[in-house]
Amino acid sequence: MTRASSGRQPTVYDVAREAGVSHATVSRVINGARYVSPTARQAVEDAIRATGYIRNQQARGLVRGQADCVTVVIAAPHESLPSTSDPFRVIQGCARALARHNMALNVAFIDTREQGAAQRQLQRHIVAFGTLGLLVIPHRSDAVPAWLAQSRLPTVVHGRPWLAGRQAAYVTIDHRGAAYSLARHLHMSGRRRIALLTGRRDTPDSDERLEGYRVALTDLGMSLDDSLLARGNRTRAGGKAAMHRLLVQDAALDAVLVSGDRMTEGALEALREAGRSVPGDVAVGGLDDTPGPSFGLTGIDHPWNRIGEEMVRLLLALLAGQKPSAVVLPSRLVRRRST
Repeated sequence: MTRASSGRQPTVYDVAREAGVSHATVSRVINGARYVSPTARQAVEDAIRATGYIRNQQARGLVRGQADCVTVVIAAPHESLPSTSDPFRVIQGCARALARHNMALNVAFIDTREQGAAQRQLQRHIVAFGTLGLLVIPHRSDAVPAWLAQSRLPTVVHGRPWLAGRQAAYVTIDHRGAAYSLARHLHMSGRRRIALLTGRRDTPDSDERLEGYRVALTDLGMSLDDSLLARGNRTRAGGKAAMHRLLVQDAALDAVLVSGDRMTEGALEALREAGRSVPGDVAVGGLDDTPGPSFGLTGIDHPWNRIGEEMVRLLLALLAGQKPSAVVLPSRLVRRRST
């Protein structure tokens, strides 16, 4: 392949095909990384000459009229696309970090209900933009399609993906610590029947939050009572129904930790319908802080911009040939009038 015969500027994937190696090997050679065999390095060098690939990022940008490109993938069923600004604050962090490396960002929304169609849609996007790597923001950490998290492209996921033991690069927050600190805060404010309304069973963030809640109650000398645990489906209706169940299971509950912004809104609606005042009768703490300011809700602040910046850092490490790694960021309790 040559630039003239292809009609476009060659990419690292063209070089990889010409050399018979992976795109990660090409990236390692271009970036001067170690641990590339002499044979592979020579094959890449020969392929660069044969394809006319331009090494320098700024020079490639001038030729193509754009910088090297990374795609942020919003992966969700279309009816579950984010209704909050949280993913876009992550994207803002990604864009800032990429700009420091003269790299551009584009966004792809894929509907994960139809796996085959989603794969084809993303592949068309990758080809159109010459994407070097993927930054995946799913609507739930357990909902990252295996084909996406295990893409041949360097990929970093927001949230710990559930991948049957396979190693993946990801950035998340300390969900155990978040639930632990919120439960302790509620106890220190005088609450003694503290419930947890969390997401589906066997998902990474829900399991970690449940563990943090249980450890906190044990450390505080409180009994673990299944009547104080309910699960929802991360919708407003699910949160409302789960909160009503909790009130039936334990009429004496005086505090609740809630996972998810939509479930928190539903839980608050259920408490209003039941005639329970917040925080007079029931203190409410959100394990996500999106509805916090508008509802005066105590919650866990997520460092959204930094999550994006760390995702880019891990992606650049993958492009340099490093192995996948994970980052777990600390969370911060924000006290408001709901507790």
